[in-house]
Amino acid sequence: MAKIFPERPPAIIRDDPLRSAELKVFTALKSLPKSYLVFYNTHWQKQDQYYGAYEGEADFVIAHPDKGVITLEVKGGGIQYNSELDQWYSQDRHGNKHPIKDPVEQARRNHYKLLDEMEKIPGWPNYMVNIWHAVCFPDIRIPQGDFLRADLPREQIIDNQDLEDIDQAVDQMFNYAFGRNMGNKAPGREGIQIVERLLANSFEFRTPLGVELEREDQKLIELTEQQFRVLSILGVRKRAAIAGCAGSGKTMLAVRKAQQFSDLGLNVLFVCFNKDLANYLESRLLDTTVTNFHSLC
Repeated sequence: MAKIFPERPPAIIRDDPLRSAELKVFTALKSLPKSYLVFYNTHWQKQDQYYGAYEGEADFVIAHPDKGVITLEVKGGGIQYNSELDQWYSQDRHGNKHPIKDPVEQARRNHYKLLDEMEKIPGWPNYMVNIWHAVCFPDIRIPQGDFLRADLPREQIIDNQDLEDIDQAVDQMFNYAFGRNMGNKAPGREGIQIVERLLANSFEFRTPLGVELEREDQKLIELTEQQFRVLSILGVRKRAAIAGCAGSGKTMLAVRKAQQFSDLGLNVLFVCFNKDLANYLESRLLDTTVTNFHSLC
């Protein structure tokens, strides 16, 4: 099974009847061998110094380390092209025709936009990597050998019947696009990793500890009635244990109490468990000795 991004389309797409053709193709491409990477509903942003930022997108991008990369544009329903008007149409189940964008031009444009973005990433191969485009009409059948347009050979189309044997159809598509010597310009493992980083990069940003404490400090400025009571209770006790969930303000109450003791001229030791927290608080409690538990031990 191919590695596909995302593993499952979001509910907003699954529940949209207008996306049923794409979902049909998604299911078929997901069954490709595990050496393939498939990216569905991908978007990327380009920036032009004259026209500013604009978005690129592709229905599917199919990538293989030993073959290359193909952008695939999907158009569902019945398909018609009027050469006199240079207009494409899609026909729904009720027989109504709807003008659509040129799928070949869309796939071609996305192919070059995607290549342009990948070439900007450090590590991309310094030779011309195999990348091409194709179209998919999942609701119709086109006989092999049929001539459609000069820029749309049958080998560059996946139809309903091809979806039933997707391995052979995709293999034929790559062979037609890149020829017998396709291995010479294949992206390789490193190139495929760059494609994945561009189209399906996972990332995580954690809130810095200082930011969290600043938020806690801001909360403490508007002390709740309960927190006022806690501070007043501490005023008449030499020992106290305060419990509370994360984010309830325990640390900031301790900081405030340490400041009160320090203002009274007392020699104050502030001990916490987290080393990073201790380093941060040391810069705020200037007249207080601040350390973490392990350093104290």
